[in-house]
Amino acid sequence: MKRIKKIIIVNTTWYCGGALVLSELCRCLNDLGYDAKLFLFRDFPRTEQETKNFSKLRYTLKQIKYIIGSLIRKRNTPIHLRKCKIQRFPFFSRDAIVLYPEDLFGNPLKAKNVIRWFLYHYRYTNTPNAYSRSDCFITYREIFNDSKLNPSGKCVHLTCFDSELYKCTNFKKRSGNCYIVRKGKNRDDLPQTFDGPVIDNLSEEEKVRILNECEYCYSYDTQTFYSSIAAVCGCKSIVKLEFGKSKEDYLGKDDQEPYGVAYGDSPDELKRAEATRQKLIESLDFNESNRKNAEFFLKIIVEHFIR
Repeated sequence: MKRIKKIIIVNTTWYCGGALVLSELCRCLNDLGYDAKLFLFRDFPRTEQETKNFSKLRYTLKQIKYIIGSLIRKRNTPIHLRKCKIQRFPFFSRDAIVLYPEDLFGNPLKAKNVIRWFLYHYRYTNTPNAYSRSDCFITYREIFNDSKLNPSGKCVHLTCFDSELYKCTNFKKRSGNCYIVRKGKNRDDLPQTFDGPVIDNLSEEEKVRILNECEYCYSYDTQTFYSSIAAVCGCKSIVKLEFGKSKEDYLGKDDQEPYGVAYGDSPDELKRAEATRQKLIESLDFNESNRKNAEFFLKIIVEHFIR
């Protein structure tokens, strides 16, 4: 394989599922001996104007201020960034490969070689200024793919799971409900009030505490790994189906029957989820799978950019 000099993975400082996956790819590429670093936004530019407003000089000055402040106040690095190298400033060689997640608009870093990874459905297909035809497009799951931009269905799938944090510690009687909303925030069937805590914006430790207290966890986000985390922590984890949809509508053609999570609250689904919870726990060692997917990511880069 021809040598790839540098890979910049654009990520966010927010702790969320996509950020974890992006960090895991960076870690795997480093383990394989490649110069991969994270470039961090607090909030991704999601419109053409926000991308135009991005200033490399302004970002650099903010970074210098942040670095000095960190030395003085001894700030803790967010846990999903601790095992990764960080690209502090927006300046790098022209032959670097830059990866953008799907919800970022355009090319704020003015990179020559761009990969766009669909960690969710791509919203900019019909907005030509959001991407270039020379970009390389890959998807995280088949169900998220945009066949117009990625007709061959190139797929790279990594999973990050912290078994020391996410685990069941309460084996006694449970009670009450908790809720996940996240990407389901615009659903028409979203209740105005909930009879239990919504865990979306809590710290990871607080989420785990609640998931170890409640009997049920209902998710209005049909595509979040937190449903599986809820099951690992001992909840009866239920994905709230959208009106007129079934479990099959949320799974790609290559997806296996999901372990530990019920799609809807039918007795059969609840029974299947409970019966497969242990299989879910046993399946959460992703090191070998992640390494193979990182190697496939490198193969895609070589075929698309290095000739």
